[in-house]
Amino acid sequence: MLKYDDILMRSAIATKLDDGPHDTGFINRRTGEIVFLPDAEGNCENWYGLDVTIDSVFDRARIAANQDEWIEIPRKVFVPIFHEDWCERRTTRPRRDWTPCTCGAEERIREERQDEEDDAFIRAFLTEHGLE
Repeated sequence: MLKYDDILMRSAIATKLDDGPHDTGFINRRTGEIVFLPDAEGNCENWYGLDVTIDSVFDRARIAANQDEWIEIPRKVFVPIFHEDWCERRTTRPRRDWTPCTCGAEERIREERQDEEDDAFIRAFLTEHGLE
């Protein structure tokens, strides 16, 4: 079984919701090392600093040199959670396919399910690539 940093793996699968630059995680199929490459390399220094920018250049070169050893870690897609207790925003407007929850039920449900869903997603990813 491959040993990897669980916190880095969870960070790699997390969906980025902010306006900042996004990064993509890669795992080494031999060592379990996880590295992150910024998607917008030109803007990397402004967001992450010079040290991270330099590291990402070296990491990008390592991955390019040994593409068979590295696997891109996919992001987990969050499916909207619908709940019985309609919040204020949902009850005052006609229902659409997806309306943001304002009562907090969606966030509570997501937090309750987060670890289980993340574990299942990570297990499926590792199994698909023969790493578990």
